[in-house]
Amino acid sequence: PSGYYIASGDVSGTVRIWDCVGTDRICKLELNVIAGAITDIAWSDDSKRLCVVGDGKEKFGRVFFSDSGASVGEISGASKKLTTCDIKQTRPYRLATGSEDNSVQWFEGPPFKWKKNITDHSRFVNCVRFNPPGTILASAGQDKQVFLYDGKTGEKKGALAEEHKMGVYSLSWNAQGTQLLTCSGDKTCKIWDVEAQKSITTLPFP
Repeated sequence: PSGYYIASGDVSGTVRIWDCVGTDRICKLELNVIAGAITDIAWSDDSKRLCVVGDGKEKFGRVFFSDSGASVGEISGASKKLTTCDIKQTRPYRLATGSEDNSVQWFEGPPFKWKKNITDHSRFVNCVRFNPPGTILASAGQDKQVFLYDGKTGEKKGALAEEHKMGVYSLSWNAQGTQLLTCSGDKTCKIWDVEAQKSITTLPFP
């Protein structure tokens, strides 16, 4: 978020944080986070905390300070690989992860602690994203569903109409948090009016 650093993760479970100011691109931190491939990374709004998730052997994710690697909570609650994570960009901070056990994990902090599992999806959870104002969390799954939750409490607010014909793989919000872009295995992206919970544009791909 600050524009000064980039975080990357690899198949060995190693995260590197790079200084992207100037031309040297120095690696300021290298940390082995989990014993397996990393699938998603999320920054907190102040660029001080990172959540990293993936396919670990015992742990499926970690949340830590980006300058030191020191822990700032615990990622737990999932029984299988974590596919996705996001940190709410407004206070009070919240953190969400999604798993191949079909559930979304809800954390409050910092330090981040597991509060509950959300079990609305019937297949893998592929993506979780808070909108920029922090008022809504959206989750997308292999079950073609997109669910909406209160960004502070995690209580369910609704679901988008089931218009995609295959699994929904990724989500992206507009800056105001009023529209949502979804992309699916059915070779379409859709833009949604979130308040109306209806699609307003469909973008087909070859």
